Amino acid sequence: MTEQEFINRWNSDDEGGGITFDDVADCAQKWGLIQRPRTRPMESVLTRVLDHLGLENPHEKDNVGDDCKNNEPFNNNERNPNTMTLSSIIKGIQPEPFRLLIHGIEGIGKSTLSAQAPDPVFIQTEDGLAQIDVPKFPLAESFDTVTGYLNALLNEKHDYQTVVIDSIDWLEKLAVRKVLEKHRDKTTLAEFDYGRGYAMLIPLFETIIGLLNRLRRERTMNVVLIAHTKMEKVEDPSGASYDQYAPRLDKRINGLLREWSDAIGFATVEISRTTEKDGFKQRVVAKAVKDNTGNDRVLILESTPAIVAKSRYAGLPAKMPLDGESFFTRLWETIYGKQQ
Repeated sequence: MTEQEFINRWNSDDEGGGITFDDVADCAQKWGLIQRPRTRPMESVLTRVLDHLGLENPHEKDNVGDDCKNNEPFNNNERNPNTMTLSSIIKGIQPEPFRLLIHGIEGIGKSTLSAQAPDPVFIQTEDGLAQIDVPKFPLAESFDTVTGYLNALLNEKHDYQTVVIDSIDWLEKLAVRKVLEKHRDKTTLAEFDYGRGYAMLIPLFETIIGLLNRLRRERTMNVVLIAHTKMEKVEDPSGASYDQYAPRLDKRINGLLREWSDAIGFATVEISRTTEKDGFKQRVVAKAVKDNTGNDRVLILESTPAIVAKSRYAGLPAKMPLDGESFFTRLWETIYGKQQ
C-alpha cells in the first residue's frame, strides 16, 4: 500500500477504510518507520504511521488503547469516557507495558540485561554505563533532574519503548539529599523523630511512580528499575528469623516498589555445593554451574525465603539465563503473544 492509498482509505469512513493492524504494521516496516512493528503495542505503531502521514489519531483523544484486534478494522468513532455502562467491563488478559525490577550484586550484569529491553533509554543516577552502548541521559545529580528527564520523555516526541532507571537505590540517595536540603538543621534522616525523615521519602517516590504510570499509559513505555542487593533479616512471627536477598532500599520504598512492579528478578550466579574432604575435616565448596552456552548467571523470578522475587506473568519460568535477548523476547511473547 502506498502512502496516498493509506490516506485515502483512512479518510474514507469512520472504520478507517477497513485498515487492519497487519496493514499498519506492513506500512510501518515498508516505509522505514519501525524496524519490527509487530513487537510493539498496536496503538504505538498506529500513532507513528498516522504522525508520519499527518493524519489524526482519534484514539489519542479518549485514551482508547487497543480498540482493535490484529485483523479487525480500526474504529474511528469517538466514545464518551464519562458514560458508565456494563459495556465498559473489561474481560480477559489485558496486554500492558511491563514494570520490571531487577536487583543483584555489583557487576552481575543488571545494566547489560536491561540494555536489551525494547528500544531502551537509561536515566543514570550512578556512573557506570560508559562501556555499554545504549541511549542515556547525562548523569542525574539531583532528584529534580530525574523527574525532569521523565517529563521530557512524557512530553517530547521520541521512539523509545522502555525507560530504565539505573539505579533506583541511588535515586533514593538523591531523594534523601532533597529532604535534607529542606531541613538544613539535620544531617541524616535518622535525626528526625519517630521515623519522620524516612516517611518524607514516600511522596517523592510516589511522584516517580506517577510519572512512570503516565509514561506507560500515555506513551506505552515499559519500565525497568535496577537496584543493588542487600542482605536483610526477616523476622518471621511464625518461626525463627532468616536472612533474605532484597533490593537495597529503605523498607518503606522497598515495599512500595515491590507492590507496584509486575515482576522482580534476582540476578545471581548459579552455584552448586559439594562436600570435600580436607584432611580429617569436611568442607563445603561452592562451584558455578554453567549451561550449554557457558553462562553461569541466572535471573530468578520466583520468591523464596532467601530471595525477593516475583512474577505476575504465568508464562515466565521461575528461573531463566541472565541473557537480555532471550529474557525480553520471552517476556514480550508472554504479554502480547508470539508474532507470526
